[in-house]
Amino acid sequence: MAGAIVQSGTQIGAGVVINTGARVDHDGRIGAYSHISPGAILAGHVTIRAQCWIGAGTVIRNEISIGDHVTVGIGAAVTSNLVGEYDRFGGVPARKL
Repeated sequence: MAGAIVQSGTQIGAGVVINTGARVDHDGRIGAYSHISPGAILAGHVTIRAQCWIGAGTVIRNEISIGDHVTVGIGAAVTSNLVGEYDRFGGVPARKL
């Protein structure tokens, strides 16, 4: 999408949406059919597994892993791994909802 930035070494799965103004830093992985919403920032070496939804304005620090089918709410700050499949997280710092 317009204004999205994807840095070198990033692997993107089938059907992924990297929406307007989102930034994906170096050496990340985004699993199939995940959605990175407008303005989200993924630092280096972030892994987003399959079918995740990362909310608008979310910031994910470097070297974080997010499990399959995870939803991260709008404006969250992710500072630790989120591994619960089908779980929802939000807040600053992000916690299970």
